Amino acid sequence: MWPWAILGGPVGGALSALRGLKRQREATERLAQLPPDEILAADKDNYQIPYTDIVKVEVGRRGRMPPTLRILTHETKYNLGRLSVEKGGRGSGEEAFDRCTNIVRLALPDKLEIS
Repeated sequence: MWPWAILGGPVGGALSALRGLKRQREATERLAQLPPDEILAADKDNYQIPYTDIVKVEVGRRGRMPPTLRILTHETKYNLGRLSVEKGGRGSGEEAFDRCTNIVRLALPDKLEIS
C-alpha cells in the first residue's frame, strides 16, 4: 500500500466510480494502470494527501440521499461533496453510502467517521 492517498488514484478512483459517471470510470481504469506520479500529472486537479496527514474521513448520511465525503488533515478540510448515484438508477443513496464506507474501511479503517 502506498504511504499516501491520491484523489483521482485508487481511493479517489473508486470514489469517482461512485459518482456514476461513465467517463470517470473509464479514466479510473486507465489511471489504475499508471504509477502514482503519472496519475498526479494526468490532471491539474489531482493531488496527493499523505496517509499520515489524514486525521479523519467523514462520510455523511442523510436518509436516502447519496453520501457526502470530507477528508480532514492536520492543515486542510477537503470537502468532496455529495457522491451522486449513477444515472439510470443503478443503486440508491443507501447503496452508495455502503460502497463509500466500505472503500474507506479498506484504506483507512481507523479514520472513518459516519455523521
